[in-house]
Amino acid sequence: QQVHTIMNVIGNEILSVKEIMLIMKLSDRVNFISNYLNPAIHDGWVEAIYPNQPNHPRQKYRLTEKALAWKKAQLSNKQQP
Repeated sequence: QQVHTIMNVIGNEILSVKEIMLIMKLSDRVNFISNYLNPAIHDGWVEAIYPNQPNHPRQKYRLTEKALAWKKAQLSNKQQP
């Protein structure tokens, strides 16, 4: 559930942790990273734009090709009668 939530928030954007948390109306950064961001990254749905530098000052996150393909398939299924 949390992974789908973060995927819907990120969509086609490239967002920072702060931006994602603001949209989701969350304030606990540690909880957000532990329960939302890390599982989404671990499962291959979200990726960092600086994967080898996790503490990069301009680190942002985007959906992976896997996530974009899944979202596209979901939209196709909804549009069929």
